[in-house]
Amino acid sequence: MQGDECYIVKTGDDFLSEYPIDPLNRMQKIVGFEGSNGIAIFFSAAKAVFITDGRYILQATNTLTNFNVMDFSSTTIAQILKQHSIKKVLLNSKIFSQSFCSNLCKKFVGEEFQIICNQSDERVFDICYDGISEAFAENNCNQAEVYGLTAEEKLSKTKAKMQEAGVDFLLVTNPENICYLLNKRGADNKYTQTKACFMLISAEGACKIYDNQNLYNFTENLPTSAKIGLFDCSFFVYNKILGEGHIPMFLENFVEKWMIIKSEQEVKNIEQTCLLDSKILTNFIKWIKKGGWRGRSEVSLAEELEKQRAKSGFFLHNSFDTISAFGANGAVIHYKPQPHNCSKIEGLGLYLLDSGGQFKYGTTDTTRTISIGRPTKEQKINYTLVLKGHIALACAVFKNGTSGAELDILARQFLYEQGKNYSHGTGHGIGYCLNVHEGKGVGISQGATLPLQPAMLVSNEPGYYKNGAYGIRLENMMLVEKHPLHQNLHQDFLRFRMLTFIPFDKTLIETSLLTKAEKLWLKNYHKKCVC
Repeated sequence: MQGDECYIVKTGDDFLSEYPIDPLNRMQKIVGFEGSNGIAIFFSAAKAVFITDGRYILQATNTLTNFNVMDFSSTTIAQILKQHSIKKVLLNSKIFSQSFCSNLCKKFVGEEFQIICNQSDERVFDICYDGISEAFAENNCNQAEVYGLTAEEKLSKTKAKMQEAGVDFLLVTNPENICYLLNKRGADNKYTQTKACFMLISAEGACKIYDNQNLYNFTENLPTSAKIGLFDCSFFVYNKILGEGHIPMFLENFVEKWMIIKSEQEVKNIEQTCLLDSKILTNFIKWIKKGGWRGRSEVSLAEELEKQRAKSGFFLHNSFDTISAFGANGAVIHYKPQPHNCSKIEGLGLYLLDSGGQFKYGTTDTTRTISIGRPTKEQKINYTLVLKGHIALACAVFKNGTSGAELDILARQFLYEQGKNYSHGTGHGIGYCLNVHEGKGVGISQGATLPLQPAMLVSNEPGYYKNGAYGIRLENMMLVEKHPLHQNLHQDFLRFRMLTFIPFDKTLIETSLLTKAEKLWLKNYHKKCVC
């Protein structure tokens, strides 16, 4: 590369997935980073920058020793490129969205700057499309009993939206959207139950799947100058449509809007799945507290939990890599223990367990922090501050139209009072038998700008992390619902309904810090926990 050039690679794949499928995971192959959010910028063989969010800063700093690790909260890609006088950016346009590239170019209006699409990494790092996608899983279920709406009903709604937008075709490049519309699931992604494919829908409602070596053949046999509707897509897909004389038309992602509002049937199924998983986790934690941790490692405990979930008969696989972290490893927010490099559970310390499952009728995500031995006064105080924030958010009553960004402070307030904080969102949207992280702008965080609506599924997971010592996180799943006591007012009020019922570790609670209302909430919550 010349002095005014750089090469950029990011997490994701050709489907812009949060959890990329292994054969198309450029970041893992090129950089070795396995997290879900990061961008590496190479200025030369000896000079590179890696940018990520607070969840991965400590992990990246410890493992990517050849990179200058930076936080997205303190810089932007454009700022870094300008600091290094970059005029040409080389990237693989299959893993960068059109919106990313367009927005980056806008930062350099009036300056000499260009993006050069370079797919040479596919040859160098053996990126192969042959066999990346398996067939959809067999689906002999009653669709109404599992999903609420049939695929025919969802595609009929899609057809109406296409007609309203005036497009000839809709190209869906997000496998989660595709699986939702078809009421089908796949096995190409080990966490999200999706099939690695694109889908083209005609104005008449006919659907065609493109996968494996045919992934990018979606323009074959299209009429001249076809108007092709898109949500977001890769820069490569956008340029292919434009370059072949068709008209790309970006639409609001109405499919994602449907996904984040769970159907009545989906809510019923999720409730039962959360109760099932709560019972499994409650029994597992009881076993740990009775000494089941002895002779175990972080990995073996995670494996044991997976075995216990499998015994339920409804468990399919994990919904993400289990974060099984003892002692100082708990301070690494998205810690991933490895069989050859993990800690044994021994001595005194805090054990943080963040896990989730894909079940036949729902997706789960929960976290508990458990004391192994007698906790310190400091640990109890910090645990209780986190618990108080968790309770405050769980008890929130708010106007319809309130965003998660407006509620985020409720979970942080008690830590703030002590000059403490955590560098991740308080909660995220949760999919139904799909991605455990669902919905752009959905959740409880400073970036969650989408208004909360009834039947949204979110997590509540404040935390505290002391580098080199321990981590604390407490996570439950909650459903947004109308508040029954406020329906006669001029404006509807909303609240959260708890779906997870796993006891909090009483040995870690400094009860003197709890108010009477908090103690009552905790007492009532523990009465509902499945024992």
